[in-house]
Amino acid sequence: MAAPVLRLFCDRKSHPSRAALLLLKTANIPHEEINLNLFRGEHWKQKELPFRKLPVLTHGNLTIAESTSILRYGGQLPGAEQWYGARNLTEKIKTDEFLDFWQSTLNPVALKFVQNKLMWKLFFRLKA
Repeated sequence: MAAPVLRLFCDRKSHPSRAALLLLKTANIPHEEINLNLFRGEHWKQKELPFRKLPVLTHGNLTIAESTSILRYGGQLPGAEQWYGARNLTEKIKTDEFLDFWQSTLNPVALKFVQNKLMWKLFFRLKA
C-alpha cells in the first residue's frame, strides 16, 4: 500500500506558505503543491482548509493549519531531521521560541508593512 500523499495548500505570495514550501523542497520531502490564489479568494472555497487561510498541510487523515506547526511537523519527517527532528531538547526549544516569535511578532508587522507601503498604493493608484 502506498504511503499517504503530503499535500501543501499554499500561495507563494504568502511568506508563511513560502517557508513551509522551502522546508519541504530543501529536505527533498515528496509532496504535492496545491496553489490557491489568495487575491482571488480561492482559499474560501476549499473544504480542506479548516480556518480558510494558508498554508495548510494534509498528510493522510492529518490536517495542520498553522504555518509554524507545519514547520515543526515537516522538520520531523524523513529527510528533514537535520532541521528539527535530530536536535537536542535545548535546540528544539530555541527553534520553537523563534517560530513563535516569528508568528506573533514579525509576521503581523510584515503584513502591516506590505499593506501600508504597497496595497494602498495599488488600491488608490498612488505613485510609489
